[in-house]
Amino acid sequence: MTIPITGQPPVPSLSEPDTFNTKALNLFTWQTGSMLDQFNNVDPNDFFDIPALTAAAAQSQTKNATINGAFDIWQRGDTKTGQGYGADRWLNYMTGGTVTQSKQTFAIGTKLGRNAPTFYLRHTVSGQSASNYAITTQRIEGVNSFAGETVTVLGWAKRASGAGNIVVELSQKFGSGGGESLEVKAPPVTVALTGSWVPFAATIAVPSISGKTLGLNKDDNLELNFWASGGSVYNGRTNSLGLQTIGVDYWGIHILQGTHGVEACDNYVAPRVVDELARCQWYFFPIIPKGTPTNVRFVNIFGNDEGPYFQATTPVCLRRVPTLEYGGGFKAYNTGIVNGTSSVLALYTTDPNLPQNSFMIKATDLIMSDSEFGYFRTNGSDCYIFLDAEL
Repeated sequence: MTIPITGQPPVPSLSEPDTFNTKALNLFTWQTGSMLDQFNNVDPNDFFDIPALTAAAAQSQTKNATINGAFDIWQRGDTKTGQGYGADRWLNYMTGGTVTQSKQTFAIGTKLGRNAPTFYLRHTVSGQSASNYAITTQRIEGVNSFAGETVTVLGWAKRASGAGNIVVELSQKFGSGGGESLEVKAPPVTVALTGSWVPFAATIAVPSISGKTLGLNKDDNLELNFWASGGSVYNGRTNSLGLQTIGVDYWGIHILQGTHGVEACDNYVAPRVVDELARCQWYFFPIIPKGTPTNVRFVNIFGNDEGPYFQATTPVCLRRVPTLEYGGGFKAYNTGIVNGTSSVLALYTTDPNLPQNSFMIKATDLIMSDSEFGYFRTNGSDCYIFLDAEL
C-alpha cells in the first residue's frame, strides 16, 4: 500500500512563540497516533520483493553441498578421458566406450540467470554397449546430507551433440572399512534436453538413514549422479534411459532443500572462484600441474640415505592423508649439475614434526648424501605431481 501523508497538523514555528508548544504537541500526537497505524499496515512487498529475497537467501544452502558447480576450477587439466576426475570434484564415472569430460568456454556476453559464466563442463559419450554406463558424479561429503528430506537439484543443461536426455539420481553410500550398510538409491528423475541452455529442476525425496551403519574409513557420502548413458541392467536407476551417443553440457549445478521449480535458478549466483578454489583444495592439490613447461625449477631437494627429498605444503589442510600421483621424470640438480633423473616418488607422512598441511616426498631412485642439496626441474611437459584426498 502507499502511505498517504494527509491530515498533518501545522508545523510549529519559532516566529510564533504563543502557538509553538500547542502545534508541536499536536504534530507529535499525530505522528505517534494515526501514522503508527498506517505504518503497521504497510505491506513490505511494496518496498522489497520478499519472495525473491527469501529464495536468494536460500541459495546459501549450497555452501556445504555441491562444490564447483560453475566449473571454474580444473586443477587436474582441461580434459579427462576415461574414469577419473576432470573438473574439480566432478568424477567421470564410467565403463566402456569413449567417455570424456572437457572444459568449455562460454561466448563473451552469455548470461544464465543473474550470471555471466566463464566455463562449463561437456560430457561426451560414444561406443558403449551392454552393461556400460557414463555418469558425471559429485560425492557430497557425509551420507547424512539431506537424509530424510526432499531436495531439488537445479542448474542449466543442453545437448551439445547426438540424441537423448539425462537422468538425475541421488545415491547414499555408507562408506568402507567394514560393517557399512548397503548403498541406497533415491528414485531417479529424467531431465529433457534441447540444443539450447535451459534451466532444470529435479525434485528428489532422499531416504532416511535411520538404523544404518557407517563404514570405518569416514568416506561415506551422498552421490549426485548425472546419467548420460546406461545399459539395460541399469534401467531401474535410469528410467530406462538406455545406451546413448551424446554430448551434454552442464553449468550452475546446485541443490536446495525443499521443492522448487526452474524459476529458482533465477536466484542462483555462482560462488566466487577464490572461495571455490579453497573448497576444492580440501580434496585435491597439484604440486606440479599437468602442462607445466619443460625445465621449470620448482623445488629445492635435500640429501637423504633413502633418496633426496623435498617438503610440499598445501594452502589448506587436506581432508585425509592423501595419495601421491605423479608422472614424467624430474631432473635433479646438485650445484648446477644434473646428477640424475627421478621417475619414482614416494610420500612420507609419518614425520610428527611436519605441520598437518605439509608432506615429505622422496625420490627413491636417486642417491644423494646427507650433506648435499640441490633442486628439481621438470623433465618434460608430461610431468605432474598431485596430492589426492578425494572421497
